Amino acid sequence: MGLAFSVAAADSIDKCQPDHPCELSGGNPCHACVPRIELESRITNTKQQLVAMEKMFKEMLDQHRELRTITNRVHNPIILRAPPEIASYIFQLCIPHDLTGNDSFESLRNAVRGPLTLGAVCQDWRRIAWSTPQLWSTVSICLADWIGSSRIELIQEWLDRSKALPLSIYLYDSLDGALARAERSQPQDFEDYCSSITQVSNALNQHSHRWKDLDISIPSPYLALFSNVPQPSTTICSLKIWASDFFVRPAKFHMKNLSPSSVSLESITFKSVVINWSNVTWVDISTIQMEACYRLLKLAPRLKYCKFFNIIVPEYALERTSTIVHPFLEDFTFEQIEEELDFFFDCLAFPRLKRLAIETREGLPVNMLLSFLRRSSCDLKEFCIRHTDIAIPDLITFVQEIPSLVKLDINPCNANFSPHELFRLLALPSSIREAEGSVKRLSVDPHPLLPNLRSLRYTADGNNAMPWDLVPQVFGLIPELSNPGRRPLRSLHIHLSEDRPPYPGTNQLSKNVVRALRTLRKAGMDIKIVTQKLSKVVHIIF
Repeated sequence: MGLAFSVAAADSIDKCQPDHPCELSGGNPCHACVPRIELESRITNTKQQLVAMEKMFKEMLDQHRELRTITNRVHNPIILRAPPEIASYIFQLCIPHDLTGNDSFESLRNAVRGPLTLGAVCQDWRRIAWSTPQLWSTVSICLADWIGSSRIELIQEWLDRSKALPLSIYLYDSLDGALARAERSQPQDFEDYCSSITQVSNALNQHSHRWKDLDISIPSPYLALFSNVPQPSTTICSLKIWASDFFVRPAKFHMKNLSPSSVSLESITFKSVVINWSNVTWVDISTIQMEACYRLLKLAPRLKYCKFFNIIVPEYALERTSTIVHPFLEDFTFEQIEEELDFFFDCLAFPRLKRLAIETREGLPVNMLLSFLRRSSCDLKEFCIRHTDIAIPDLITFVQEIPSLVKLDINPCNANFSPHELFRLLALPSSIREAEGSVKRLSVDPHPLLPNLRSLRYTADGNNAMPWDLVPQVFGLIPELSNPGRRPLRSLHIHLSEDRPPYPGTNQLSKNVVRALRTLRKAGMDIKIVTQKLSKVVHIIF
């Protein structure tokens, strides 16, 4: 029980006194009132002592705060002796930057704790922290924490301390999904949450002209609360919206004047996001209708990087459309997990395409992709195929048609994939032998596979035996490494996946192969053989 509560309870006794003193016992208080009056007198005396103690306690706390400030000043002399701009810069180094909604919950929380922790050390540190706007330009808010809260002024103070700097804003649900639960519970709970979030939204909207990065990861029903701002920034760099309830359903996010350069959408329908797409150069969209993909390519003429993941196939047949020629797209990633989309590329052409990444469990659509590349007339430099059921004849047929490739990344998911033929063909131009002091060519392919290849990465699991004897041969002999006519391969990374048994090994990696690889590495070749689990390197073998 606190002192303030005790004093308040004593004050309530004074309000409950009878209108007239008791005089039932010959003009004196009766036998029932006497002990009450005596106790009330003791309570009054105790209350006076409590008031005095509370005053003394506050004075002690103030004194302790002053002493702590002096202690912190003595223990941290460097910051206070440094020029203000140096101290301010040191403080900035203590704060995490370049956050994303994919960062851990703790990282997003620390973005809030950092500036406040610095300001809690002492008054001098607080003065420096409060006057350093760079500490406050990142606004990270767990919206579930503000439900029913009257601390909205804290957000306003935070925004004011950022002065006129561009703002990076991160809005997210709690780890236990409090916002999602409220939306599924009683209507009144949902309305209360919306009311509290609207206060946060209104505070942020007042500074909408300063938005640089906007990252929202909340259930879709709440997204409309952050729409239609009065002065949306026309120079916003990135916009990320993730409907964290994992459902694709109608939502509203209408900021038609918002003109970001980078857009990431997940689990929200494309038509629900109304923005200005004309300046978008980078886009990553998950769970999107196929016709929306085509519409986006038309709405974003400056697009350079595009990734589509999990395209939803329409239940009806789409009308045949004219070829969509995108003049600037250079990097395209297509990931389709469940359904086959052999016809997706049929109406597309990307003349400036430099990199193509494919992931489709249904197999490599060779004919469709080759038709797409011929139609595009592009100079493709990099091809990445991951987690795809690949038939080695199809892969070889495909890469034979793309002699411009400089970088190749192969990660098959089928157990019957054998890299032997691929490495054999890559080794052909370098298949030579030494005899009697002279170098004689056994065979030199006039049309070698991938003549411009500089980098090769191959990921194998336990079912895909590696032809280790062929690995050094893809580089050719050491004396020919400087030959301008050879394939310019300089980098070979082999990843042995441990994601599923049987785990791959290097039992067949002979001493001769190791010796040859070491010689190639000394000659400047970038050669790595590693084991990986869940796409992370576990052990470096070579």
